[in-house]
Amino acid sequence: RKRIITLLSIGDTIEDGQ
Repeated sequence: RKRIITLLSIGDTIEDGQ
């Protein structure tokens, strides 16, 4: 399962594809 978390406070995108 791939989760894409977008942190609006930092403006960075963390893509977790464990």
